[in-house]
Amino acid sequence: MSVHSTVSGLFEAGALAQSLRGADNGPQLVGWALAAIEAAESRVEQLQARIDYLEGLSVTDELTGLCNRRGFATQVDRALAAARRGGPRGALLICDLDRFKQVNDRHGHATGDEVL
Repeated sequence: MSVHSTVSGLFEAGALAQSLRGADNGPQLVGWALAAIEAAESRVEQLQARIDYLEGLSVTDELTGLCNRRGFATQVDRALAAARRGGPRGALLICDLDRFKQVNDRHGHATGDEVL
């Protein structure tokens, strides 16, 4: 088992346990060390899940769940790069809702959200 963190470095649980075995209270220290490592692993997993969630929010429209402008640009760049490497070809369909701003302005954003 190993835990990696950019702040605290790399810890090898086995090496830590081996170095503590010679101490008078070695077994207790080993238990504490392993508990601390497990807590750190859990925290790293929690932070990674939060990062993944926030990255998803940064490229997704909250209402529709579709790509926002940033996410769309990223997907187009990936598709074009894949096509250049001989990957699948694709097509793009753009739909424009004429005067949609007027719907939001006249009836409010909640109604505009329902229309979408």
